[in-house]
Amino acid sequence: IVNTGVISLGAIKNITNNFSIATGSSVNLGTFTHTAGTLSIGGTAVVAGTWGSTSSAATNKNNTYFASSTGMISVTNGTCTLPVITSQPTPQTICANTNGDFTVAASATTPSYQWQRSTDLVTWTNIDIALAANFSGYTTDNLIVINAPIGWGSLYNVRCVITSLAGCIINSNPALLTVAPMPTAPVIGTITPVTCSVPTASVDLSGLPVSAWTVTMNPGGITTSGLGTTTTITGIAPGTYTFTVSSGTCTSGSSASVLINPLPTNTWNGTIWSLGTPTVDQNIVFAGNYSEAVNVLGCGCTLSSGVITIPSGNSITLKNAITGAATLTLENNASLIQTDPTAINTASIIAKRNTTPIIHDDFTYWSSPTTGAQTLRDFSPTTQNDKFFTYANDWAYLSPSVQTFEKGIGYSIRAEYGDATPIVKPHQFTGVPNNGTINVPIAVRTSGPDIGIGEILTGNPYPSTLDADAFIDANLVGTGTINQTISGTLYFWTHNHTLTGNDYDGNDYATYTKLGGTAAGAGPSGSGNTNPPTRYIASGQGFFVDYEADGFITFNNTMRLGTNNTNFYKTANSKTAKKSAVETHRIWLNLTNSTVNFSQALVGYQTDATNDYDPGFDGRSYGGAHDLYSVLDAEILTIQSRALPFVNTDLIPLGYNVTVAGNTNIAIDHLDGIFLSTQGIYLEDKLLNTTHDLKASSYTFYSDAGSFEERFVLKFTN
Repeated sequence: IVNTGVISLGAIKNITNNFSIATGSSVNLGTFTHTAGTLSIGGTAVVAGTWGSTSSAATNKNNTYFASSTGMISVTNGTCTLPVITSQPTPQTICANTNGDFTVAASATTPSYQWQRSTDLVTWTNIDIALAANFSGYTTDNLIVINAPIGWGSLYNVRCVITSLAGCIINSNPALLTVAPMPTAPVIGTITPVTCSVPTASVDLSGLPVSAWTVTMNPGGITTSGLGTTTTITGIAPGTYTFTVSSGTCTSGSSASVLINPLPTNTWNGTIWSLGTPTVDQNIVFAGNYSEAVNVLGCGCTLSSGVITIPSGNSITLKNAITGAATLTLENNASLIQTDPTAINTASIIAKRNTTPIIHDDFTYWSSPTTGAQTLRDFSPTTQNDKFFTYANDWAYLSPSVQTFEKGIGYSIRAEYGDATPIVKPHQFTGVPNNGTINVPIAVRTSGPDIGIGEILTGNPYPSTLDADAFIDANLVGTGTINQTISGTLYFWTHNHTLTGNDYDGNDYATYTKLGGTAAGAGPSGSGNTNPPTRYIASGQGFFVDYEADGFITFNNTMRLGTNNTNFYKTANSKTAKKSAVETHRIWLNLTNSTVNFSQALVGYQTDATNDYDPGFDGRSYGGAHDLYSVLDAEILTIQSRALPFVNTDLIPLGYNVTVAGNTNIAIDHLDGIFLSTQGIYLEDKLLNTTHDLKASSYTFYSDAGSFEERFVLKFTN
């Protein structure tokens, strides 16, 4: 067919020889299937097989030389070998304004290539120099897309027309070109800086894709995935960072730089702080002499140089460790508090602690706030060699020149020899300050009359106040949050009385439970401490606990306080100190006689108490030759708690021990709660069949020596 234009074949044509369609011409094959020996289109011979438009079922489709119809022409003899495509182009998604490429491979020797594009897979247009702004390599086996416009979207398919040297033509499969939008760089919002409690920063980002995305932080290549247009990146260490966001295919440019500063360092130069008064969000450095009478805060602390002293009554509070080559001195009643239990201290401190007024026979119960090479002999150089002890179900002698202080262990050390009149003796602990969780192993007795129970001399292991209530709550039998081992009664040795022969007086134990404390009376020497214990246990203080199960007693940083580090049985404290949130109504009773013997018992009504034995609230008597106690079933109690609400018909049996016959006195020491008002308090003497108003006056009676468990009843109506 040599004419130009479209030639229609209205009937089946069987052409024995060559059927040739010239350039510029096309054939409408109608609805028929025609035959030809060979076929040439546009001057090029083609392979055998069926040919037609894309509307037909022909194997070989060409809309340039065949008009749209369903007809085909079957070519019997091909005049060339069709190239075999060994690698087809694959669909590509390219980010807007970026580059991409398509490749094809064929088996033919030195074939020629022509890439085409189409919007409908029907009409194909050669890619040529007119499209050079967006394509290169369009006559090679590698088509390169340049700066793909976002407007292309998924508009175009591309294919490659491959022609062999013999002129045989084959079309590759079409491949879809998709141009995806490029995300904008994340927008930096609020930057939350590092703090002492949260040592990493966070950054708010906005302007993110609505759909799923992945943000990458550089340097580091740390990724975060999510949905939505905003997010917060957390856990960022100090440094400088940028952020990119990927929508899955396309990645944005970098955001503006973000600078995360480390915690500032505030340095004391001997005169002033470089950044003003330190805060908890600053690391502090001592680089000069220091003795300011103020409380100090800091995140971590470095002792660089100088003589560094925290005066009495002041504190230094840190979250992290204390390090450095210099030494920190805590004067008597000063405190070092740390909140992070994992902080590992490396610096040394000197923690000073004064005794109560003591004479040469007096023992003091100690517990060290430091760990190191300091021996008991270093601590008390002139104490007699055989007067160093500890206790775990029995007293044990310690070799003072060898034994160092262990965490959470109490030590009974007699006063340095030679003082016949009471005197306050200064001592000091040296070493690395204790911090974090401290577990002290305990084991009950396995034989004897006290089988199944035990006692240990323990103590405050920190250079700060210990909260006795928190310690009890953590270790209390039945309900402890960490261990369930101790009875919940703490015993503090006051040594208010001098030796009787070689015996010490059991009444010299002051007692504490969560209901409150009972005091030990003043001895003839006037030494010791006559204040009842409170919930605040001073640094360096040793005390007894009794326990009912094997396991541990545990101390941890949640029990540490920065105040009230004074009650080392020396400085006066409030007799009615208690938790303000707890309803409490209490009576302290004293038993005395003409020989200055003294014993105190406590009865009180408190939130969470019952009328049964309550570990942590009821405290057993430690015994004593001169002893006042209440009786609850078979329990002999120095402290007895009773349930709320208070009822004035309650009756509480009282017993006592005295060693000397004669006049004896029971009196109210002090009161709180409802007993401060009009509520009456009466003592019934069952022996004499009388009832006495204790709020009006004390009750004096004659007693033989001995133990009397059923003589008295404390009551509230007359």
